[in-house]
Amino acid sequence: MYRRLLLSLLALFAVSSFSFFLIHLVPGDPVDLILGEQASALDREQMQKNLGLDQSLGKQYGKFLINLLKGNLAFSLHSGEPVLKMLVRTFPATLQLAFFSLLLAALWGIPAGIFSVLKKGWWDRSFSFFSLLAMSLPVFFLAPVLIWFFALKLSWLPVSERGESIKYFILPAVSLALPLGAVLLKMSRAALLEVMEKDYIRTAKAKGLSHFETGWKHGLKNALTPIVTVLGLQSGALLTGTVIVESIFDWPGLGLLLLEAIQKRDYPVVQGAVLLISGIYVVVNLLVDLIYIWIQPKMSF
Repeated sequence: MYRRLLLSLLALFAVSSFSFFLIHLVPGDPVDLILGEQASALDREQMQKNLGLDQSLGKQYGKFLINLLKGNLAFSLHSGEPVLKMLVRTFPATLQLAFFSLLLAALWGIPAGIFSVLKKGWWDRSFSFFSLLAMSLPVFFLAPVLIWFFALKLSWLPVSERGESIKYFILPAVSLALPLGAVLLKMSRAALLEVMEKDYIRTAKAKGLSHFETGWKHGLKNALTPIVTVLGLQSGALLTGTVIVESIFDWPGLGLLLLEAIQKRDYPVVQGAVLLISGIYVVVNLLVDLIYIWIQPKMSF
């Protein structure tokens, strides 16, 4: 477990370093975006000095690492607001959306996958077709279609922004939950089908238990490990998927903050947001490992 923790810390370091150099390679000067292209050379030089952009990339990277070790994520180049404060303000909205989306995906995807195995025939074919359809629809296509139908045509749900009512969560959460639930459906179906071929399942059937009883009582627990794997990985991936959804629905979360920071070349905000998303992804994977041990106590890391 300690080895896994060390590898996770190294992964965070690699991701933060990669994001630092990548955002600096993106064409565009943040000074031009702040002052405008008509600014004088003297004003530009002074702004670069104030922001620390007049230093070499190596010096900027060294300063970034020192601040990172101190827990200092620096300040926004545009607003001057501490990056940590901006992350704390926007992250709850993303967390709520990701949690609600994951809950919806698990509530329909996992039971549908299990049901398609235990009730073969028409149900299995229907669920397989629907899951294939849902997985084939990208979020940037699915979200506008849902907005057009449920918000504009039927006027049932609000189009954008975040409110206190649950109705504001439905469209963005469903946009994320449909393809994720389809992945969970396919994985839970495949995992349970594999378990149902085991010898102890055949023994249980030989004792008189029905196909449904053997699958529900004996097969489900042993099929949970790959399902938990996908659930953990997808929960981390949801945080990156919300970037598109938040921009479409004008959702004031971490994804929208990251997208706007990239457009403005706001280096500290981009680095802070990427580091936070990566850290959550690592924590989720460590939690998945602990759940493995709880499901299968003989497993070790």
